[in-house]
Amino acid sequence: MITIIGLERLIKTFGFSINQIAQELGIGKQTVYDWLKGKRKIPKERIEQLSKIPEFDHIDKKLFQKEIDEATELEITLAHLNYLSARDSEEIVDEDGNVFILDPHAQSRRAMEMHMLDESEEELKRTRALLHNDTDYLSGLNHSIGESYSLALAALNGIFQQNDASKIKAVTDLLVLINMNDMTDELDKGLKELLKKHDILGGGMFG
Repeated sequence: MITIIGLERLIKTFGFSINQIAQELGIGKQTVYDWLKGKRKIPKERIEQLSKIPEFDHIDKKLFQKEIDEATELEITLAHLNYLSARDSEEIVDEDGNVFILDPHAQSRRAMEMHMLDESEEELKRTRALLHNDTDYLSGLNHSIGESYSLALAALNGIFQQNDASKIKAVTDLLVLINMNDMTDELDKGLKELLKKHDILGGGMFG
């Protein structure tokens, strides 16, 4: 199975070449190829450099290393439209002195935002269905894991129902962090300290 990371899709979407990215970062193109082929991860300092490329100004830093899925594809497409809007928008002043922004990409951007909202709602529906109906899957898990699975889905469902963007982003970033990294002692310790700080350290995976 071929894995594609966000950087590869960004290079294609924004019309860059491997050589251009290498020159922007001051590194050899083979290093960039190694990142794209999964031979090594992109170092944090290089991700910082990538985020400072003007075309990538609207890119969430986690997308550079993240494996591509449908949601990531949509994020990258929207980021590209945001970049085009920022680049191509014009300020128009009418005869009464009123200022208007003429954005040739506004319609496409709004359509993409609505599409992403629809996708999020569909994902929430799937989560609810899984939470309430996936008894066959739960019965195949041992009791401890099955219980944790149900609690995790219930917590996620509750967060999305609150429709709090900051909470949704926080839990998504945390899940991406855990999913994309090995559960090292350092990561485990950091998560425990965070939970302990907020007085919510209990049983389960951190107990």
